[in-house]
Amino acid sequence: MSDMSSKPILAAVSSPRRALSCWRCRAIFSLCILEHVTVLANRRARDYTQLNSLKENCLEQDASMCTSEVVNSSNGREFLTGFHKRKVQRQKKAKEELDLQLKEERKRLKKETRESYKKLVVSHRPIPELEEFEAKEYDLETHTVSILEVSAADLAQKNNWIGVNKVQYEEVKVEDDAGDAEGEKRTVPGMEFRTEKDVRRVIKKQATKIVQNSKAFQTKNKLEKQKNKKKSMKMKNQRIKLQSKNKKGKRVITSVLLTIAEVDNENS
Repeated sequence: MSDMSSKPILAAVSSPRRALSCWRCRAIFSLCILEHVTVLANRRARDYTQLNSLKENCLEQDASMCTSEVVNSSNGREFLTGFHKRKVQRQKKAKEELDLQLKEERKRLKKETRESYKKLVVSHRPIPELEEFEAKEYDLETHTVSILEVSAADLAQKNNWIGVNKVQYEEVKVEDDAGDAEGEKRTVPGMEFRTEKDVRRVIKKQATKIVQNSKAFQTKNKLEKQKNKKKSMKMKNQRIKLQSKNKKGKRVITSVLLTIAEVDNENS
């Protein structure tokens, strides 16, 4: 029997077409294929058991979160079905962080503007002229002492003297833009603010520059632009849909009118 079975196998190896022509050879060939398939199935089952054992070991040793979620069926189901939920949570967390950053940035901006306002007010405080000083009197036991500012002009006016030779200038009003530009050029640095309004204008300009350079405000403006863009696209799509529906309705009405006209013509 061994000699009979070995010959067809050799024949199958040497020439497969001749081997498959005999029914005995075909049976032996199918048995070989079946044995090969069973070996592969056993190997796959062994690999699967090894994989399950590795997963159990990972669970026992408190493996990483991802592995535990994939291995455990309930956690795995929750992980695979909760993408939108986690996305919403991430967006909410990012929004809270952005709001906190904006709040801190506003506090810092208010503090800086307050400090700069104080500096500008102190540095540009008007210097009182000497003529504005008032006389001071000190009452003592025996006499009173008065401190006065005496100038040559006052003495001359009091005693009818000629006084100091001074040049009197006439005020000339110029309403040209060129004169204003020259006046701006002639201003001394640090003395160009005359009113509180000018100081507030400068502080506002500085605050806008700080806001433009702030990272938190830049991200806020970017998100607002994206939101407005999505809103405009949605409105545009709705308008296009309404226009297409109106066109479709008009076509139906025209087709109905044409059919009615044709029927009337046939009847007539």
